[in-house]
Amino acid sequence: MEDRIKEFLESGKLEEYVYGTIDSNDREEVESYINRFPEVQKEYIELQDQLESISKQQAIRAPIGMKSAILDSLPDKKANTTSSTKSFSLASYIAAASIIAGCLFAWNWKSMFDQLKVERDNYSVLATECDERDKKIQDQNQLIAFLNSEQTQRFEMQGNELAPDFKALIFVNSVFGKAILKAIDSPSIPADKCLQLWGDLDGEMIPIAVLDQNNIQDINLDINPAFTSLNLTIEKRTEDGKGQLHPDVSQLISSVLI
Repeated sequence: MEDRIKEFLESGKLEEYVYGTIDSNDREEVESYINRFPEVQKEYIELQDQLESISKQQAIRAPIGMKSAILDSLPDKKANTTSSTKSFSLASYIAAASIIAGCLFAWNWKSMFDQLKVERDNYSVLATECDERDKKIQDQNQLIAFLNSEQTQRFEMQGNELAPDFKALIFVNSVFGKAILKAIDSPSIPADKCLQLWGDLDGEMIPIAVLDQNNIQDINLDINPAFTSLNLTIEKRTEDGKGQLHPDVSQLISSVLI
């Protein structure tokens, strides 16, 4: 249902309804959505408020001197003209004034429409940025809670002679089956190779994840609480990117008991 409402709000029909440009075939649908869904009704009220605000900001007066110019162009009451000529001239001036007023109204309406669209686009961008910021804050809070949990243990992984510069911290919470790996120094390996993390389960090495040696920072991992150790090897990169099914123990570079 939420997807249906979102699709309707993004269709632009509600804006057309507020502006009075809605097609007669869509009017009934829009009114149905306004009456049935509070989200749509709220957006409808906000659009009306925005339109009213913009109308006040964009309201323009007739150019200075227009009234005087029209009155001056009218025949003088003392002029020696026939009644029919006067009536024709007056009607012409009224028609001209109406056309000018109509043009001013149309220009004003288009300006309001354009400004409202810009404001809605800006609001959409701002809402997206706020959502992204909230997501980052939520992720940071979850990370802090994980690291500060009494069930979370901290281990250091040191590289052997195959990767003497490798050093990483791994935070393990076996209760929730979660771990976070943070590399301090990553090894330099050939392009056709990759780092692969394994868990030892009753003597069998179970693949956990393929790591990008260029970006081993705060990697979230799902682990089996029954793992007795975590092991890192250098493996041949696979075409599907999923890694090897069995480790090359001769390429083991680090291991830690948990």
